[in-house]
Amino acid sequence: MNPAMTSGATTEPAIVDAMELTSDPELEARFAESAHQILADLVSGGAALGWVEPPSRG
Repeated sequence: MNPAMTSGATTEPAIVDAMELTSDPELEARFAESAHQILADLVSGGAALGWVEPPSRG
């Protein structure tokens, strides 16, 4: 059983491939939101990632 695909919360990281990620719209949306939050936090903290301001969600 893949912890990322269960309805309960898990503290263990899950590794999924692109096919698994895109086959589940909810998982894909959570991944996109998490990735955006990580980038925004890094840029806000001054990381040199190519943005002066954190990128928009779009």
